[in-house]
Amino acid sequence: MTINERSLPQPIQLTVDTHRIAKLILIIAAIAEILFMVLDYHINFGEMTKIGGLRRMFNITREDSLASWFACTQTLMLGLTLGFIWICIKTQPGKRREALG
Repeated sequence: MTINERSLPQPIQLTVDTHRIAKLILIIAAIAEILFMVLDYHINFGEMTKIGGLRRMFNITREDSLASWFACTQTLMLGLTLGFIWICIKTQPGKRREALG
C-alpha cells in the first residue's frame, strides 16, 4: 500500500469572526475604563474605605494605580498590533509605500 492509496485526514478549517472579536474587545475595554472611573469616584471621593493602599490602587491620578496599568497595557498592545500590521504589509510585494504610510 502506497502513501497515495492511504486515506489522509482532512485539514481542519478554522474561521474567525474578526469583526465580532474586535467589537467585543472594544466593549470590554470601554466597560473597564468606565468601571475604573466609577471605582475612583466612590472609593476616593465618596470615601467608601479608609484603607490608604486600597484608595491609592483605585486612584486614577496616580501612576501606580490599576487604571494606569490598564492604560499602559492598552498602549503596549496597540503598538504591538501596529508593528505586526506594518511587518505584514511590508513583506507583501509592491506594498512598501503603503507600509511606509
